[in-house]
Amino acid sequence: MDQQIAEAIQNLREYRDRYFETAKTVLGEASGTLWKSDFYYFGVLNRSYCLLRGFCDLLSSENFLSAIPLVRLQLDCCLRAAAPGWVKDPSAFASLVLGGMPVKKLK
Repeated sequence: MDQQIAEAIQNLREYRDRYFETAKTVLGEASGTLWKSDFYYFGVLNRSYCLLRGFCDLLSSENFLSAIPLVRLQLDCCLRAAAPGWVKDPSAFASLVLGGMPVKKLK
């Protein structure tokens, strides 16, 4: 594998700490209260983190054909993270998604 690609993969793997920092930001000050939207965002962060790990693993094994679709799934995570800001009641939105309603069926 090309050294430049190996370094880029290593840089992506180091994003792990940023995911944990983002989770801390979502929690905010430790008040002991978790909201439905917190669980929604933790799900989005977990999915995104797992996709990043899988992407790096596939690139490391030079399985580019399988890695490419994960970029689209990562974009889907970005849209999921933004979706609560596009609705009138983000808490109700999070409740429906956590209850099993697919995001694509919500308006």
